[in-house]
Amino acid sequence: MKGQWLLPLLLGLTFSQTLAAQDRLHLYPIVKDDKLGFIDSKGQERIAPQFEGYACSFRILPQFSEGLARVESGRRLGYIDQTGRFAFVLSPQAVGPEQALFDEARAFHEGIAVARTFPIGMRIADKLVWIDRNGHVVFAKDDDQLPTEFHEGLLRLVEGSRWGYVDHDFHWVIRPQFQSAEDFSEGVALVRIETGSNAGLAYIDKTGAIVFRGEGQCFAARSFSGGLARINVVPTSGPKAMQSWIEFVDHAGHEVIGPNLAGASLSFSEGYAFACTDCTGNRMAIIDQHGKQLTPPEFDAFGSSEFHEGLAAILRGKLFGYIDPSGKWVIPPQFDEAYSFSDGLALVVWREKREWAYLDRQGNIIWRGVDRCQYPVPTK
Repeated sequence: MKGQWLLPLLLGLTFSQTLAAQDRLHLYPIVKDDKLGFIDSKGQERIAPQFEGYACSFRILPQFSEGLARVESGRRLGYIDQTGRFAFVLSPQAVGPEQALFDEARAFHEGIAVARTFPIGMRIADKLVWIDRNGHVVFAKDDDQLPTEFHEGLLRLVEGSRWGYVDHDFHWVIRPQFQSAEDFSEGVALVRIETGSNAGLAYIDKTGAIVFRGEGQCFAARSFSGGLARINVVPTSGPKAMQSWIEFVDHAGHEVIGPNLAGASLSFSEGYAFACTDCTGNRMAIIDQHGKQLTPPEFDAFGSSEFHEGLAAILRGKLFGYIDPSGKWVIPPQFDEAYSFSDGLALVVWREKREWAYLDRQGNIIWRGVDRCQYPVPTK
C-alpha cells in the first residue's frame, strides 16, 4: 500500500525539482538584426539571435517558463529549451483536420500551456487547447472563453456562461456556477455569484466553499497577494457614506487597513504597497501590511506599482526611476518606460533615442538594443 502512494509522491518531487533546475538559469530575450535570441544576467548570449518575427515587439517578447519558451521560426510555432533547440513544434493536425495553424501559444504553468488554433473554414470555431511539455494536446474546447492557466493546481474554465475549476486531469473539482472567476492565489479564489442569498463577490476555497463574501457595499475586489486583498467599498452611513473607499482584508475577511484609502496599488508585494488618503496631486506613500505609512505621500505611483527584488519603478515628472522601500532613489529617474526587476535585471526604454536595455539593480546597463519600429517616429 505504501508503494502505491509513495511512487506518485516521488514522481511529483522529481518533476518539481526538474522544473526548478531548468529555471535556475534565467535567460532574457533580446533582438539583434530583427532576430530573437537570449542572454544571461551577465549579458552573455546563451542562445544566438535566430528566430524571426520579433522586430517590433520587444515589450512582449517570449520568456522562459519552466525551462521552455514559445518561439516562431518561419511558419513553425513551438517551444525551445534553454539550449535553443526545439523541444517540440505545434501541429494543428493534432487538434483536428479542420484546424489550419496555431496563431497563439502562452507560457507554461504547472506543466501545462494554453494555445489557440485558427481553422480552415469561416464556419468552424477557433479552438483553445492545453498542451503538456511534450506538445501533446491534453484538452481542447471551442474558443468561447479567455485562455486560462493553472494556478495552485486548478484551472478556471467556462461552460456555457458559468465558470468553474478543473484539476490537471481536466475533471471538474468545482462545478460551473459562477458569473466570473479569478485564478487561485494563496489558497482562495475571487468569484462572482449571481443569484441567491450569497449573490455578489465572494472568496472560495479549493472545495468551492465560501470563505467569506463581500457585503452589499462591496463592488470591486482583487485576488490575494502578500496575505491581503484589496476591496472597494461604499459605506452606507457616516461621513463617508456613498463614496468609494479602499480597504485591505485578511484571509478571514477581516479589515486590516482602511476603509480610509482614496487610492492604492492593486496589491501588496514584498510586504509593501502604495496608498493615499486624499491623493492630492495623485501622490502616494509607501505603507506596510499593517497600514503604517513609511514615507511621505510624494510618489507618483500607479495601481500596478509594486516592489520586486527590493525596488519599484516610479514616475517623477515624465521619467521613471527606481526607489527602495525607504523611498530612496536607488536609480534616478531617466527612463521613458521602466519595468519590474526579475532575477536581477529590469527592462527600460528611451523613446527619443529609440533604445531599450536591461539594467542591473545598481543601474548599470547589461545589454542595449535598438527600437526600429516605434511609431510615430520621435521628433528631435
